[in-house]
This record gives sequence, C-alpha cells and structure tokens, in this order.
Amino acid sequence: MISAKDALKRMILAMLAPVYRVRPAAALSAVYFLKFRRLPNIGAPVVFQEKLQWLKLYYRQDRYPVCSDKYAVRGYIEAQGMGRLLNALYGHWDKASDIPFDELPERFVLKVTHGSGYNIICRRKSELDRKKAVSELERWRRRKYIECYGEWFYGVVPPRIVCEALIEGARPDEAPRDYKVHCFNGRARLIQVDAGRFSARHFRNIYDTEWRLTEIALGNLGSDPGAEVLRPPQLAEILLYAEELARPFPYVRIDFYLAEGRVVFGEMTFTPGAGFSRIRPEKYARLLGNWLSLPQKEAALCGSGAR
Repeated sequence: MISAKDALKRMILAMLAPVYRVRPAAALSAVYFLKFRRLPNIGAPVVFQEKLQWLKLYYRQDRYPVCSDKYAVRGYIEAQGMGRLLNALYGHWDKASDIPFDELPERFVLKVTHGSGYNIICRRKSELDRKKAVSELERWRRRKYIECYGEWFYGVVPPRIVCEALIEGARPDEAPRDYKVHCFNGRARLIQVDAGRFSARHFRNIYDTEWRLTEIALGNLGSDPGAEVLRPPQLAEILLYAEELARPFPYVRIDFYLAEGRVVFGEMTFTPGAGFSRIRPEKYARLLGNWLSLPQKEAALCGSGAR
C-alpha cells in the first residue's frame, strides 16, 4: 500500500504529463521545483542538475536511445572495438513468456533493457519461481518512464529482456561492487563506488581519478569513509575505457564491474536520477556544472552532436 505522500506525488506527476507534451521546459521546471524547492535556470544553466535538464530539452544525440538500452548498447561497445568488455549473454527475448528457462545455466541475471533496477538475480535455478519471474519481467517490460521527467531516449528501442552471466561479489551471495565513472565532455572526473547493494550496509563513496575519497554525496545514499574500498588494480584500464566510450557525449556515467580480475561493462546512463538527484555539499553541484560544457543549442537541436 502506497503512502499518502507517494499517492500525491504520483497524482502531480500524472497531471504534469500533458503539460510536458506542450511545454516541456515548464513541466521540467515544475518537477525541479518539487525536488529542490527552487526553480531551475534552464535558459542559462549553472549547476549540474540544471545542465542535465537543458540536455534533455535541447540535445538530441542519435546514440542516446541505443546506448540507454541494455541490449542495443552492446552494438555500440563492439563498434568501439571493446567487445571483450561485454558480459556473457545467454539470450534476449521480446516477451518474458519466451524465456527458455530449462536451457539457461544454474546461475544468471535477467534484466529488462530499458529500466533501472528491473533485475531478477538467480543463484539457484531450482529455487526460482518461474511464474513469478515471468510476471514481474513482463510488468517491467511494459512500464514506461515518467513522461514529465523528460528522458525521451528510454523506450525508443523496443524494450526486451536479456539474460547475462551473474557476476558475484567478494563473498557468496553478495552483489559486486560497481565502479561508475562520471565523464564530462569525454573526460573522467569522478568514480562512484556502490557497495553493499541490496543490503542494509549499502553505501556510496565518491573518489577522484587518483582514488582520493571526496566529500561528495550523490543522491540519497551517504558515504562510508571508514570502509575499506581499495583502489582497484584495473583503475587505469577502467578510466581509459570510460573516456573512449564517453567521447561523443557531453556527459555520461559509465558503469563497470570486476569479474575475477576482468573489467566488465555494465551500462551507460546520461541522466542519473533524471537530473533531479541532490548533490551534497551544495557547492559541488556548481563544480560538476563547471565541468560540463554544453553544445550550442542550434547544433544540438539539429542532431549534430552525434559523431
């Protein structure tokens, strides 16, 4: 049962959907105000979150829909000569009912290609409730992103379901740490490490490219300065791959995992939190904004951002 607060939020967002179709900047400004209690300066954006709103409105990069899709992005990775970074793929299907569970290995992960968090982790196939899994995956596959958030690139590629190899953490039944590299105009600036996902110990540390822990907090999760997060031996390799893949884009976050010492590509995200996530301390929202140089609006609207 949803709370009264969540019900009110859904109602407001539903009301803003038709506004977005006619006046997208007004709708995004309204959502921004709900999140931050201030209006954004979209016409002359300064802070990072404002610039992400500008990009959603005025930047039509041809590769966004492809690279936002968890299956289609594999083609982009291969085209950049980095197919070796891709996780093992067991199959992809248009509908959840098409999944041949008997043919899958004992351990795997099922993902919906256009969503965030739409994953089913299977460590023991005999314990998987297949009927429930099919029902959840199909419900997720049909779900659309909140229209007034302005993330136009999700769902352009028809949503599907993929099955990939399960990457484990340091201990059995533990999620792996992922290394999310924030790239600004093709340059890696920050590495976000999420550890303890799906547990009460989930924390998020933000490092610079020299692996110095920063005081930056992104989103609702806090950091754990006392946690031992060792610099990965593959850090230089991760940063090199991230910058090469990020080259065509003003901003992108590229996620990687480490599987038995091998760097594995995760996904690409152009608007984390739809550009509405808080950055603390507040001064860093401006710093990240300074790192992001926006293209000329005329060029962006003509699609010349795609290279």
